[in-house]
Amino acid sequence: MNLDDLCRPSSAGTVELAVDLSNVCRNSQIDSTGDPARWDRLLRVLQIWNDSYSAFERPVVVLIADESLRHLLPPEERRLLKQAVQDGFAIETPKADPMLLDLAEECDCLILSNDQFVSYRRGRPWMEQEEAARFVQVRTSDGPVELDLIALRPRSSYSKSRAEEQDELKENRIDLRRDLGADLLRSLFRCENPTCLRRSFLPKGAVSAPERGSGGEAVCPGCKGRLTRVGDARETAVIKLSALGRSHAQRVPLAMGGTITIGRAADDLSLRDLLEPEDLRRVSREHLRVDFGQGGVTATDLNSSNGSAISRWDRGSRESGPPVRLDAGVAVDIRPRDVVIVAGVLCVERSGRRFPFDMEPVARRGREARDEPRTVMHTGEEF
Repeated sequence: MNLDDLCRPSSAGTVELAVDLSNVCRNSQIDSTGDPARWDRLLRVLQIWNDSYSAFERPVVVLIADESLRHLLPPEERRLLKQAVQDGFAIETPKADPMLLDLAEECDCLILSNDQFVSYRRGRPWMEQEEAARFVQVRTSDGPVELDLIALRPRSSYSKSRAEEQDELKENRIDLRRDLGADLLRSLFRCENPTCLRRSFLPKGAVSAPERGSGGEAVCPGCKGRLTRVGDARETAVIKLSALGRSHAQRVPLAMGGTITIGRAADDLSLRDLLEPEDLRRVSREHLRVDFGQGGVTATDLNSSNGSAISRWDRGSRESGPPVRLDAGVAVDIRPRDVVIVAGVLCVERSGRRFPFDMEPVARRGREARDEPRTVMHTGEEF
């Protein structure tokens, strides 16, 4: 079975199916060979597609592959990928996912991939719309290989931030899941090269996200020079602030033992870039305090005029619960995916990001907490 027996290239008409080629060829559950990648996995999946979806028989496709796929395929199959590129079926690119999603947006086509694309969902609301099932996934767990047309399950902002950071670290050859370069994240580094363009655009005194060199050393992602170690990295929680109902956010790193005050006139940070003037006036001068101690991250309403509330994340339903008003002066814990709502206009939550690269050093953000706040589980009236 050849590729042109199963599909047509984009020159034949409007693209109907965009295929995450690397994801399909690397899906070892499609066969029992155990090979890291195989071209015939693609052919098998396309055959199932033609047998299952009569309305899309022999579809117009674009196969988008990461450049790394070429090196994973068996030598005799690399020529098939090369031929597919020459015939207009396939495109090789350093990063396939953004090209795949951009194509789906442009052509309104389906996407064949088992990837969840969590790190790419922010700014693409169509990816989580249930009424628009756009993703075809290979199902192998219950007997024969089958294809399912689904809508992606919505993910929280916290999950998206985690995925975004993991992708950024992988670009720097750091993979925490495989314990590659984790030791580099326990230190703070700075690029001292005055000609480094990346260094020149960082905030004054900011630390640099390290990249793993060929020998495992820390190098600058910009100039590729060795980084200078400037200290130990402190355990950090990254706090995210955003206007209610808007995607633009500001992230603030908070070191263990530190505290920040959020308010219209607080010294620790400015809300002018986040809130419209009429919304900013609803926030008290010193409205909410956020602390990071041994017990975790807590929030305390500072007897504000318009109050604060917390919306808890329910793991069972995978939904946020109703906002519950905070009692002034009583600290409540902020768990991942919980949202504190300040004056009904500002959201304060823990970011999924853990490493405050390209921000001012955490020691310069906020003040040291004088007293360890009392942490309670608040279940009072709805706000």
